[in-house]
Amino acid sequence: MIFPFVFCYPQTEQYKFRHITPKDGLSSHNVRCIIKDSRGYMWFGTLGGLNRYDGYNIKAYHNNPDDSTSISNNFIKTIFEDINGDLLIGTSIGLNRFHFETGKFTRYQHNPNDSMSISNNRVNVICRDSSGMIWVGTQNGLNLFDPSNGTFKVFNTGFHVYLTPNL
Repeated sequence: MIFPFVFCYPQTEQYKFRHITPKDGLSSHNVRCIIKDSRGYMWFGTLGGLNRYDGYNIKAYHNNPDDSTSISNNFIKTIFEDINGDLLIGTSIGLNRFHFETGKFTRYQHNPNDSMSISNNRVNVICRDSSGMIWVGTQNGLNLFDPSNGTFKVFNTGFHVYLTPNL
């Protein structure tokens, strides 16, 4: 009891940071969004494409105009993981779903002749509410996305939606 402070000392956590650059395979220096998925991958959305990092290597995904199963655009604005483990990626030219099992993308883009399409191609934010519904904010309104059939219910068009999802 005389010297109880001998065993009390502050513990500090040591963090190691590694800078990832285009020299390492990153599509661009300009990173717009980052998430860690349920499989442990880090995803970086850049102005030059979508990037998956496994702790050692980077795999980049880019738009290929000749491949409709590639991502719709290289300007990645937001990334979200759904309850099935698929990624939803918002770009400046539509919403995309990345399917892990195939490595392919499904594109969801605005069609003025389809009332069930997304309200605008500029996707700013994707989030899930407490009941599990997926909401997509675009440059022209808020959309409720039904991933089971790829349709949207549009709310309040005519305004930009920028949200900060609760983490």
